[in-house]
Amino acid sequence: MNFKFSDHEKTDYELADLKTYFGLVNGKTVAPPPSGDLHSLIRQQALEITELKKQILDLQAALTRKPEATWITTKEVLEILPVCKRTLQNYRYDQVIPFKKIRGKIYYRKKDVIEFRESSI
Repeated sequence: MNFKFSDHEKTDYELADLKTYFGLVNGKTVAPPPSGDLHSLIRQQALEITELKKQILDLQAALTRKPEATWITTKEVLEILPVCKRTLQNYRYDQVIPFKKIRGKIYYRKKDVIEFRESSI
């Protein structure tokens, strides 16, 4: 802002500029208006906040969805595959179907069992 500090006469415009410059509005101190750089920073942060809010909502939606039963037991595998228990044990031994053993119990990924069934037909 260009201010004229000439003699004694100030126009209303110049006085309004001075009051704004020093943060005086109706006798109260206010924050100066943001500069162009500050405006762009605020705008950028608002966009980032909006994006973060969207990500949080997506994560909340993902957490509230009921997960699929990914891991199944030997009994459930035998219902899907037309094999006996001993054949399934051989598949484990030969590493034909991936599995996990947790506390002595064997679990298979349902996806792997179904893919194996599809490929062996």
